[in-house]
Amino acid sequence: MIKDKGFIHPADPDFSCRLRYSQLSSELQQNGLNLAKIEESRTVFTEEAGEHYWVKPEAYRPTGVALGCPLPDEDMTTLLWTVAYLAEQFMCAQAHSRPLFAFVPREWYHVTVVNRSHFDCDRNIIGLDNGEFEKAKEIVHHGLGPIGIRFTGLILTADGRLIVPGYPTDGRFYALTRELSTRIQPLSRNLPLTAHIKIGHVTWPLDKELIKVFVDELTRYGEGISASLLFRSAYTPAGNIPLDDDTVK
Repeated sequence: MIKDKGFIHPADPDFSCRLRYSQLSSELQQNGLNLAKIEESRTVFTEEAGEHYWVKPEAYRPTGVALGCPLPDEDMTTLLWTVAYLAEQFMCAQAHSRPLFAFVPREWYHVTVVNRSHFDCDRNIIGLDNGEFEKAKEIVHHGLGPIGIRFTGLILTADGRLIVPGYPTDGRFYALTRELSTRIQPLSRNLPLTAHIKIGHVTWPLDKELIKVFVDELTRYGEGISASLLFRSAYTPAGNIPLDDDTVK
């Protein structure tokens, strides 16, 4: 997850999504990495286990409603994990200090629909309470059916998050976001503008020249990412909720 900033156009959320991806790319090009956020990722949200460094659970686990955990396509999951690994190896070749990159565990790859809490605002994981879960279950299960999202390319944000941009294939994703955030008031806070998958955090303060080299490398990796996924259930911390096929006309 990244905490999105910007304006949601009520009549055209797809425009808002695409605009935000453009803004995220421009922010990195213009300002470089946010060193305070990189330091926070390394010192607060990173832990070592085995051969790698990992993003801590509070910075990747969904707290509201999400699609994935895991993704419905193992080939896509493996591809994104490989890309994250290549990103880590590229950074390790540029510097000897560690950690340089922290992975999101592959079984937790997801697209956030709505947040209950967000680690950029509160490091505590605040999930849905019983009443909110029951209302979310009612909304999701009697919603618009399976949700399709097309994923293509890679973006490194100024906060150091490596994300795969996603583009909903129709209005169902946005309709579900709207229904959940309108009918469950706490889910209207920290509302995401995009439909991305986060695969890791950069945890080393690269200078602008190295950022350019890294982004060029990421662009090359991103050329291999192009796939549409169909999500047939929604994840919540309290359990999965099926997206009812019978409602699709």
